Amino acid sequence: MLRTGLLNDKEMHFIKLFQNQLKKNSNKSALVFEGAELTYGQLDSYSNRISHLINHAYNKEKMIALLLSNPVSQICAMLGALKSGLCFIPLDPAYPVETIENIINDSGAKVILTEAEQLPIIRKSGNPHMTVLDIDDAESYSLDPIKLPLSQDDYSYIFYTSGSMGKPKGVVHDHRNLLHLIAIYSSDLQIEECDRFSYLYSYSFSAGLKDVFAALACGATLFPYVIKNKGIKRLVDHLRENRISIYHSVPTVFRHLCSEFSEENCLLPDLRIVSLGSEAVTPKDFELYSKHFSDHCRMHIEYGITEAGVISQYFLDKSTHLQTRMIPVGYPVYGKEINLVDEQEKSVKPYEVGEIIVNSPYIAKGYWEKGELLPFPIKHSNNEFEIRVFKTGDLGIRYSDGCLEHLGRKDNQIKILGHKVNIRELENYLNGMELISEAVVIPKKNKLEDSSLVGFIVFKNSTEPNPLAIVKEELWRKFPEYMIPSHLIEVEQIPKLPNGKRDQQKLLSVIEKYYEAGKQNYSDNIIEQAISLIYADILDTRNFGVNDNIFELGGDSMAASKVCSIIEDLFQIDFPVSYIFASPSVAALSQCIMTSCKSAEQLTNAARRVIDIVDTHTN
Repeated sequence: MLRTGLLNDKEMHFIKLFQNQLKKNSNKSALVFEGAELTYGQLDSYSNRISHLINHAYNKEKMIALLLSNPVSQICAMLGALKSGLCFIPLDPAYPVETIENIINDSGAKVILTEAEQLPIIRKSGNPHMTVLDIDDAESYSLDPIKLPLSQDDYSYIFYTSGSMGKPKGVVHDHRNLLHLIAIYSSDLQIEECDRFSYLYSYSFSAGLKDVFAALACGATLFPYVIKNKGIKRLVDHLRENRISIYHSVPTVFRHLCSEFSEENCLLPDLRIVSLGSEAVTPKDFELYSKHFSDHCRMHIEYGITEAGVISQYFLDKSTHLQTRMIPVGYPVYGKEINLVDEQEKSVKPYEVGEIIVNSPYIAKGYWEKGELLPFPIKHSNNEFEIRVFKTGDLGIRYSDGCLEHLGRKDNQIKILGHKVNIRELENYLNGMELISEAVVIPKKNKLEDSSLVGFIVFKNSTEPNPLAIVKEELWRKFPEYMIPSHLIEVEQIPKLPNGKRDQQKLLSVIEKYYEAGKQNYSDNIIEQAISLIYADILDTRNFGVNDNIFELGGDSMAASKVCSIIEDLFQIDFPVSYIFASPSVAALSQCIMTSCKSAEQLTNAARRVIDIVDTHTN
């Protein structure tokens, strides 16, 4: 277990911590992914090869973009980049091509490390000056380590957030921040070599970074799992079979995980930490934890943002008594100072609402824009380091004992799957489209308390036969999945209050009417009827036809995972999430199920069970 005292060592950094573990645990598992195991020694060798590949051809570069899909390749590439003395920029292949292009152009990175299957994306990005390195070519390079000097002030990584309306915004961190992230996570969670980590995040999402680097710095083992490929149902087996001891995800994923549990408690007896962050944690989440997890398992809540890292944390156990309707985000972590200020930037008293301001030497250097650093303000500096200041834009109150409660954003941002989305700017984008006369976007929670967006659109007089389809196509081309409204509803006018503001209650009633439209049977085919009812239950709407795409109806990868889970349970067949991505409509999915079932009798009986169960539940 690492201690925060190592932060006093000005020569310490992650690579040294990893090398210490290499000496002790060379033959111990570092990564286990889909049955394939990589020891600490093998991870070291593979990342050394990658560092030589990078340095041999382009040793003058300061940063490198990574575009990789396999979690093992991603982790090895991040480690190899740091060993090369480079700052890495992780890119998710699931990003729209335009987003990838914008990030590459903004960063000024001239080198990208990728794999063969991503080459079409790079070609589409249209950057003729980008030098492409194939990670498979690393096999021909040396296993020996590169010995390069590393300073805590050197850049370690740049994470691009969605920024304003999906325009990438680079956040620059150094090795000091990475070391701090590792140290507090390890110390506060008491991470040991015996720990076994879940790894569920995209490597382009900053919240998952500490799982990777803290585990490798402490000699623990990482078990990556790609929810989009495997689904939530199989995640339960993954956690149980691999005896995961530290689970970390956004609350949305946690809720879907718990929905897969049976009534019995303690399905995952090896878990000792359930860590949730990046979204608001609710009392219902605490109830799920209390119901399904063992008495020795603790709940860990983090509050943090990409720019300031982890800001505060809070631990709960089965004996914790919640004193308010909100779950607090806890107390400042080591090295972070939190102030709450009013509009005049004066400190507020306990229990008064204020904006959360963070002062620390362990927040980002600043934003990266067009190849240059735009630094954050410096409160003061000394011979050791700078104390930087970051205004979070979040509101909170502080109890008399210093415990912090998060109250949401000052602006119109909300969190969806841990990502910040600015509703007002999304509206501005829609209102700027030629077809649209007026557009409004509002947030809505489903029955699992997951947030989504619903858009209302008034179209101009147009000859387009299907203007909604044009808008949807444009949004899917421009933005990541989490930023796209789950439903776009065409209306004749936006309901307004006497003061001219939108009438939120009437908009919500429009949503309910829209969701409840089309309560007829969708088909005479019993299988299609069954799948339609599953869709209706998961999507909270019956307003669709058998040929409609679930993802165009507001479904996302989490909804797709849930649909496949229900199909597996009720049809008693193996039905991976990839099937629904290939066959996203009721009609196509029904054909896929009929192919998967062994007999007509199995198919019919299962379909009747689905109709009985889901129809009872939805009515």
